[in-house]
Amino acid sequence: MTRRIALFAVACSASLACHAFADPLEELSLEITEDEIFGSVAWLADDEREGRGLVDDAGLEASADFIADQFERLGLAYLPGEDDYNQTFELPLSMGYDFAHLSVNGDDYVPLSFSQPGSFTGPLAFVGYGVSDDAYDDFADVDIDGHVALMLRYEPFDAEGNSRLSDGGGFSGNAGLNVKVRAAAEAGAVAVLIVNPPMHSRAEGLRSFGVGRPTGEIPAFHISHDVAEQLLADADMPSLGYLQGQIDATFTPQTKTSDVLLSGGWRGRGGDAVVRNIVGMIEGEIADEFVVVGGHYDHLGRGEYGSRTNGGGIHNGADDNASGTAAVMEIAEYFALRAEAGEKPARSIVFALFTAEEIGLVGAREMVRMAGEDELDFVAMVNLDMVGIVRDEKLFVGGAETSLPLPEIAESALNDVGLEIERMQAGGRSDHAPFIQAGIPAMFLFGGITDTYHTPDDDIETLNFEGLTRVAQAAAIMVDRIAETPKEELAFVSQQRRVRLGVALGGEQELSIRGIADDSPAAVAGLQEGDVITALDGRDTPTLASLRMALSNKEPGDTIDVTVDRAGESITVEAAFPAPTTRPG
Repeated sequence: MTRRIALFAVACSASLACHAFADPLEELSLEITEDEIFGSVAWLADDEREGRGLVDDAGLEASADFIADQFERLGLAYLPGEDDYNQTFELPLSMGYDFAHLSVNGDDYVPLSFSQPGSFTGPLAFVGYGVSDDAYDDFADVDIDGHVALMLRYEPFDAEGNSRLSDGGGFSGNAGLNVKVRAAAEAGAVAVLIVNPPMHSRAEGLRSFGVGRPTGEIPAFHISHDVAEQLLADADMPSLGYLQGQIDATFTPQTKTSDVLLSGGWRGRGGDAVVRNIVGMIEGEIADEFVVVGGHYDHLGRGEYGSRTNGGGIHNGADDNASGTAAVMEIAEYFALRAEAGEKPARSIVFALFTAEEIGLVGAREMVRMAGEDELDFVAMVNLDMVGIVRDEKLFVGGAETSLPLPEIAESALNDVGLEIERMQAGGRSDHAPFIQAGIPAMFLFGGITDTYHTPDDDIETLNFEGLTRVAQAAAIMVDRIAETPKEELAFVSQQRRVRLGVALGGEQELSIRGIADDSPAAVAGLQEGDVITALDGRDTPTLASLRMALSNKEPGDTIDVTVDRAGESITVEAAFPAPTTRPG
């Protein structure tokens, strides 16, 4: 049976003054209502919460208590193996550094707090945006083993300043600083230097060291334009602007190596923080299978870490992610009151509000780890992050391709509340990612990047509460339908891409080939620049996500039929992915 959520009639959602402040700990309703969501967001994003940060954590702790109090009032059960709503763990933090050095003139650089402290020496290599992806790979066909990798922040841009690798709503997961450092380390780099691109940059100046979780394998620094230009000139390489222009215009890597040695290092100081996820559940008809709905409740405090501004000020994080937290609390209320009325969900539903998302998805990773240790059967996850500013009646949904029924479930639920779906690839820096990495289907509901993202201006006045309420309603419908879907139908579809076609693509909706790697499967098969990929193995591939899905099912040694439009003529060739060979030595 499919259930509909009753919509709340809003008389005047354009003005905050129209909202009656509904205390979420006092007023309970079976309907998912705008005023109750407003009340939770207003409490979480109030200046008294001090930005819900890790440095001065009184506001973060008060927010955790606020969520736990609501779960208790709703009568939610504890997760199996827990004796309260707190999932507590220690978090190693880098809180500052005693020493940092690069062998360049000046000191216009700062270490990245998530990177590994230590020293390094190696020749300089420019590695573009430091991206390793099927559609674009800065590390393909070049050896940077032992080098110090200089890279641009973000990822290749089109002429309008939009990412070439994202299906919409900002950047793909490739743009994360920790992802870039990891990709360089896997390619053999001994250290990483990251610089803001001279064109289309979303940030100015250097990041503050702030607070970080030292998870990187190698040292990494954020450096200024002047330092980067000095290094490029010393290595007899073109300017930063020229290199970025070539990459962005041609969507082709410009990786270059040199013999110019660079040395540096940093030494940090820090300690362990004790933090907690807040987790409750409602037992379903299938008690030992769980659908997780969650989001993170932490934010940036006074901008000691992660801020896009150089100044201080309370970062209230109304959109990021008081919006998602309030939605999860309201969804929990809906299911709790429905269960109290005798209508249990088909499966158990877990409501999880994560901490320490802003420094590396730590809370979600810990929850997945603990669930594995306790052998809890998480069948799917729905993540709400930055859902407070819905624009043009559309919502971005990532990760739906991780299980075959999820795209239709997501699209129909959004349509039920008058929203359209904008699909995006599974990548993205939010709490769904650890679930996907663990083989658990997960969807990411996301309103998109805004100008107020990670600034003190992310405040309650900027939110679209009518849209946020509809997102919460749609999420509840999704959770309900997922809970009713047979487990075998929810089987995880791996997004790991084990083979590469060897092409650089010039579009998302039109998969035009801009470049072809030498000796790649595409080159051997006879594909040409200008070809537009229309199908793989006879199945249409209209988007980059569809292309990745098709490649994810292939292994080394397999072949694939590639159909392209070449100057109006449809041509099909067979591309072979080489079987693994033993490397000499």
